[in-house]
Amino acid sequence: MNVFNLGTVYKCILRLFCQTARQIFVNLHT
Repeated sequence: MNVFNLGTVYKCILRLFCQTARQIFVNLHT
């Protein structure tokens, strides 16, 4: 796996984590 693919996977995981964290944050403060 080259650096470009690793970066793309990292961005995808980071975006997914941010969406999940945002949903949890909204659920806790509702």
